[in-house]
Amino acid sequence: MLLHELNREEMVAFLELAHLVAKANGIIDENEKIMLDTYKKEMGLENSYELKDLQLEEIVPNFVHNRSKRIAFLESISVAFADGIYHEEQKNLIAELRHAFEISLEDYENFKAWIIKVNALHIQANEMVGA
Repeated sequence: MLLHELNREEMVAFLELAHLVAKANGIIDENEKIMLDTYKKEMGLENSYELKDLQLEEIVPNFVHNRSKRIAFLESISVAFADGIYHEEQKNLIAELRHAFEISLEDYENFKAWIIKVNALHIQANEMVGA
C-alpha cells in the first residue's frame, strides 16, 4: 500500500522482512505466498531480487527514517495476519521489530487493529462480488 515510498534498499530489506515474518511459524501458506508475490510486483522486484534469508538484525539497519520504519512495520503486521492466524512466533518477531523500530505499544495496537479492520473489509468485498 505504502511500499512505493520506500527507496530500493528499503524495498529489498522489506521483502526480506516480509519473508521472515511469513516463515516465522515454520510454514509459508498460500495466502502468505500470494502476499509476498504481490509485494514483489508492487515494488518492481519480481524479476530482479532473490531472497537471501536475512535475519532481523541484518534487516533493521536498512530503515533509517521513521516513516519508512512505520511503513515496514505496518506491512509486516499485515503479513502476519495474511493466513488469518497471528501465530505466536510471528507475535514474537513483530515484538522484536517493534522494539528495534522504537514503536510504542499504543501505536502497535492501533496498527494491528487497523489491519484487522482492513482484512475484514476485504472479506466483505469478496462476499459482495461473489468471490
